[in-house]
Amino acid sequence: MNILALLLVLRLPFYVVEPQVSVMGTTVVVSMKTQNPSAMPNIYYSDEQELTQKGIEIFEPKYLENIWYPDTVDTFFQFVLKDVKPGHVYLYQLEYTDLKKKKEVSTKGYKFRVIVKDGKYRLGGLIDLGPVLGNLRPDGIDVMWRTNFPSLGEVVLDDGRVFKDTALARWHRVSINGLSQNRYYIYRIRSYFPQDTFRSRPYRFHMPDTLNFKFAVFGDTRANWKSPGTRERINGVNVEVLRKLGLASLRDSAAFIIVLGDLINGYTTDTAFVRIMYETWWWALEPVSPFIPVFTVMGNHDASAPMLKLGRHAYTDLNPPNSAEDYWLRFFPNPLNGPEAKPGEPPYKGNVYYFKIGDALFVALNPDYKYTKMGGKLRAMKINRVQYTWADSILRKYRVPYKFLFWHEPLFPVGGHEGSSLDLHPAARDSAAALALNNDVIAVFNAHEHFYARVWLDQRIDFIKNSKIIPELARKSEFSGFYEIISGGGGAPSYEASSGRVKFIQKFSPENHYIIGDISPHGVKFLVKNQTGWVIDKFSGRPYGEN
Repeated sequence: MNILALLLVLRLPFYVVEPQVSVMGTTVVVSMKTQNPSAMPNIYYSDEQELTQKGIEIFEPKYLENIWYPDTVDTFFQFVLKDVKPGHVYLYQLEYTDLKKKKEVSTKGYKFRVIVKDGKYRLGGLIDLGPVLGNLRPDGIDVMWRTNFPSLGEVVLDDGRVFKDTALARWHRVSINGLSQNRYYIYRIRSYFPQDTFRSRPYRFHMPDTLNFKFAVFGDTRANWKSPGTRERINGVNVEVLRKLGLASLRDSAAFIIVLGDLINGYTTDTAFVRIMYETWWWALEPVSPFIPVFTVMGNHDASAPMLKLGRHAYTDLNPPNSAEDYWLRFFPNPLNGPEAKPGEPPYKGNVYYFKIGDALFVALNPDYKYTKMGGKLRAMKINRVQYTWADSILRKYRVPYKFLFWHEPLFPVGGHEGSSLDLHPAARDSAAALALNNDVIAVFNAHEHFYARVWLDQRIDFIKNSKIIPELARKSEFSGFYEIISGGGGAPSYEASSGRVKFIQKFSPENHYIIGDISPHGVKFLVKNQTGWVIDKFSGRPYGEN
C-alpha cells in the first residue's frame, strides 16, 4: 500500500476501507488497511465470465469464492488470489469486524482485470463505475461511465451506430440521439486505453411510448445507522434497501426513476469520502442503472458533501469547482438545462432541471442550494428567487395536462421535520406553493421525512390558514389544491408522523417504499408499494385533458 493510500485511510471514518490491488508474478494481491485493530477479515470474489458460463444472472453481484482469516487480528490484511485468468473481470467485496468500535463492516463491491503485456501480468483497463443511464428525452438518452485508467470511449448500438467520446479521461458521458419511441436497444461500451482495450458485456434499455409510460419515485436512501445489517450502512448508503427499490422499479417496468435526495450521509469536509459515498450509491444501483435512466434530486445531506466547517455549529458550501453542486454534477447525468448561476457561485446545472415526456412535465428544484448554517440559523431550505423565476417560466411554457414538481424538503411537513423544512422560511414556502397552484401542478414530491404520507394541500387545511399567499391564490386557481407526496422511505431510519398533523394525512406508512406513476391517455394513477411489493396506497391525478 502506498503512502497516499495510508494517509487517506487515516482521514476516513472507521467503517470506510479502500482496498488496493497489485500484481505479483501471476498472482493478484488485494490489500486493505483498517483504522482500528480488526478481526475475521474475509474477501468474497468471482470471475464474472465464470458466472455467465454457469448461467448465473449477474444483474446482482454474486460471489463463488472466499478467503477468510478467522484467527487474525491486525490493521493490515492481504489476500492472495491465485489462478486469476488474464482478460477476465473479477468482482470482489471485503468484510471485517472492527474490535474498537465493535462493529461488523462491509466494503462496497470492487472490480479488477489482469492482462498480459510483454510477457508479464499487469492490471488491465475496465469500467469501474456504471454504465449509468440518464437525461432521458423523447428521442434520446445519455450514457455515463468511469474507467479505472484514462481512456477513450464509445457506445455501440445494435443498429450499428457508434457514439464516441474522444477525450482521454476516466469519466465519460455520451449523448445518444435519433432513437425511436417504444423500442428496445442493445448497447455495449468500448474503452480504449493506451495499452489495452476493454469491451463491456451487452446491456439493454427501452425508449418509452410517450403516451403510455410508468415512472418510479422514492427518496432518502442514506445509511440506516440503527440497523445491525452491514448492507444497510455501507459508506453512508443503505445499499440493501436502495438495491431492492431499484430492482422493484425495474420489475414494474418503470421508464425511469426519480430519487428525491439524501442519497448519502454527507455532512463531511472530506472530498475523498464524498467520492466513496457516491461510488457506493451507484454500486448499489449497478443491477438497475445500465437498463433504466435515473434522475436525482439534491437533499440537505447531499448539499453538505462536501462542506466547509466554519465553527462548531457553522458550515457553508465551498466555492466552485469544489462545491457540493460541482461534485453532484460529476456523478449524476441529469439534464443540464437549469438556470445560469452568477459568476463564482455553485452551478445550478444538474441539480435544477426539467424534462418532458409526452404530455408530462417534470421539474426538479433544489432548496438546499449553497447550503449554509451560520449563527445557529440555517439559510437553506427554500426555493430561491433564481429557481422560482426559472421554474415559473418553464411551467408556463409547457401547457401539458401533467405537471410534477420534485424537491427534497416538504412545504408542510407532517412529521419530525416541522420547522426544519420549507416552513423554516414561511414567505419563501408560500411562493413555492404558489408555483404549484398557479401552474396547475398535480403533485409536489418530497422526501426528508422518512415515511410515506399523502396530503392534499388547499386553503381549508388548518395549518395553512396563517399563510398570507396560499388562500388567495387557491381561490383564483382553477384547481383548489395539489398533492404533497412525502416519499422518504428509501432506507434511512424511519420517522413517526406528528400527532398534531395526523388528521391532515390521507395515507401514511413508515415502511420502506417506492411510488409508481402510470401515465396513459386515460389519466395518471399512482401505486405506492413497500419493498416486498404490497400496495400501501393508490390514488389518481387529474383525468387526461383536464387542465
